[in-house]
Amino acid sequence: MNVEETNLLLEIYKEVKNITTKAIPRIEKQLEEIPKMKKQIEEMKVLVDEIPEMKKQLEEIPKIKKQLEEIPKIKKQLEEIPKIKKQLEEIPKIKKQLEEIPKMKEELRKISGSVARIEVEHGEKLMALFDAFKVHSEKISEQDSKIEKIEKHLQKHDDMLYFLNQKVQRG
Repeated sequence: MNVEETNLLLEIYKEVKNITTKAIPRIEKQLEEIPKMKKQIEEMKVLVDEIPEMKKQLEEIPKIKKQLEEIPKIKKQLEEIPKIKKQLEEIPKIKKQLEEIPKMKEELRKISGSVARIEVEHGEKLMALFDAFKVHSEKISEQDSKIEKIEKHLQKHDDMLYFLNQKVQRG
């Protein structure tokens, strides 16, 4: 064997020694990591399988944000529920009252008829009263004019009596 071959063998030996002392423990360590890596790969596969579902969920985020913006409105509406409930409790009473409306209309028609009759009767009676007042007023006017004539006669007589009394006393 010549020097070149020996050097070459020495180089190969060094490389093999380097591989066995450095590379093999590193490879062994990497081999120990393979089950962990397999497990991580499986977990990644599961995650990769979930990516479409996650994409769907991410697409839903704007809708969810919009729904979250609606929450204050919904809360306000929820606060109105007791009031609405109370109003709903009143509906049977209102229905009952509405059922009474036809009866009330009939009563109102009867009352209207009675009122109309009373108005006509009172109107006739008032006309009779006004006529009586007119007759009395005319009689009073007549009597006033007669009284006026009588008072004029009385005054005339008083004047004549005074004049006669004056003549009798002078004379």
